[in-house]
Amino acid sequence: GVACLHSDQIVSPKTRTSDLTEIVLDPADGDASLVFLIGPTPQPAGAVRVQLRTADGTLVRSIDAPAAAPWTVLELPLGSQAELEGHADGALLQATGCMRLAGLWARPYVVQRGARVGAYHGGNRYPAIPARPYFEHVARGYVNPVAVLQDARVRTRFHVFLSQGELPADEEPVGLRLHDARGALVAQDDAWVVARRGGVVTACPTDLLDPGAPFEGHAQLYFPPRGGRASYAPLVQVLAEYRTDVSTARCMLWSDDWNSAVRRRLVRGVPLRSYYRFVSDAQLETTILATNCGWAHPREAYTHVVRWRASLALEGGRSLAAAGRIGPNETVRLTRADFGLPPGEALTGLLRIEADGDLAMLQLTEQRDTGALGVEHLMSVSTVVDGVVHGPAGS
Repeated sequence: GVACLHSDQIVSPKTRTSDLTEIVLDPADGDASLVFLIGPTPQPAGAVRVQLRTADGTLVRSIDAPAAAPWTVLELPLGSQAELEGHADGALLQATGCMRLAGLWARPYVVQRGARVGAYHGGNRYPAIPARPYFEHVARGYVNPVAVLQDARVRTRFHVFLSQGELPADEEPVGLRLHDARGALVAQDDAWVVARRGGVVTACPTDLLDPGAPFEGHAQLYFPPRGGRASYAPLVQVLAEYRTDVSTARCMLWSDDWNSAVRRRLVRGVPLRSYYRFVSDAQLETTILATNCGWAHPREAYTHVVRWRASLALEGGRSLAAAGRIGPNETVRLTRADFGLPPGEALTGLLRIEADGDLAMLQLTEQRDTGALGVEHLMSVSTVVDGVVHGPAGS
């Protein structure tokens, strides 16, 4: 199997308390656990308390972590496949809970091993994010753009949460617009699912099309503007899942202002940068899916073209370059071929991408002999212009 992970764990002088969210378990995938990397400070028993719940939030089991010594790996079992299946009754489960970690801020890795292998980092709640005023919500969009893939090997599912920030309501309709790789809008549903406080709802975006037809493009998830609403939940939360016969790759993504007219004015002339690890050898192959996502304002079409350039720093000091343009709502693949690399040459490097607009990007790494997939969201690089720190949308 393969998983693409980065560290969301930080050594800190403080004892930090935070709530867990954005963790989904499919019992059919196998045994499940949470993994923490413990820093220099020992953790007492009960520093992590987890509640295993059904998708609608019903509690089925509570689990407390044991004490952990400094510089160790703490793996907290959530249940065997048989135990999870007994709790779930054919459905999915979620994990919530509280972390009170001495000298450590952490998002745990969520690991499942069995019929499918997968690992990703879970989330923590930010309750102080303010609700979004109606006028700002309409003017700037705040969509969540997520890559969608469907073919004979992989199928995409979305797990939608309502747990971040101030929540004006206990439930929110979530709309979905589906664009193919050429940018064409091929399906739209302003009430695709209903996200509920404390729960998670799961659906396949391609069910709006022929469920079995091959598809590549992106979905935009959003809270549909409704008259009479003073405010909206601040974030459309989507745990994206790319599922094969042998792997389950998941990645958490939040909504942001993607290329609205206001956003484009604020970042005009600012290079927006992000980076990824890049591997291409006999075992692994990395691809970047890049989307020029734009908010479909009720009174104006999105027409902005994003220009990008990339540098690939390889072992031994070698560096390669590529550049291109992505039209409105188009999705393109960046591969080794874009850098002029012939097939067969093994390489490992750091890919840095700079663009004059926001690009929604996802790194995919495939294990050649098994077909297993790992995914990872963009890793942002800040740019300071006139004393103001700028970063790409979604960071």
